[in-house]
Amino acid sequence: MNLKNNIIIIDDVDKTYQVESITLDGHKYAVKFNNTDKLYSYAGDR
Repeated sequence: MNLKNNIIIIDDVDKTYQVESITLDGHKYAVKFNNTDKLYSYAGDR
């Protein structure tokens, strides 16, 4: 992920350096964090 062009805020907390990847999955985002292989699903408003 290009950190010069992106900032990741989830629930009002800066998660930029903890996120490995984000993909759009229908109407939600699939977020993969650096410390796990699990994908977490988030609505766009979070």
